[in-house]
Amino acid sequence: MYTDNDVIVSQALRERIEDLRKQIDLMSDQLGKKDDQISQLNEATQKQAVHIQSLIQENSKLNTKYLPEVTEKKPWWKIW
Repeated sequence: MYTDNDVIVSQALRERIEDLRKQIDLMSDQLGKKDDQISQLNEATQKQAVHIQSLIQENSKLNTKYLPEVTEKKPWWKIW
């Protein structure tokens, strides 16, 4: 039969198991939140990369617009 000591140990183990289950649930929730945060950061980073690329392309178009037109080359002594 079970002694009083066995019952006490059994109850303590049940309480410990319940405590560990709560901790696991809490950590699982935290991991889910972190996954969401990482996903949002990845989306933001992707949008920033696209924005930077569009700025580079726009800048490139502006630079080519302001470059001098190709003209025939003059001899160096006719610069003045």
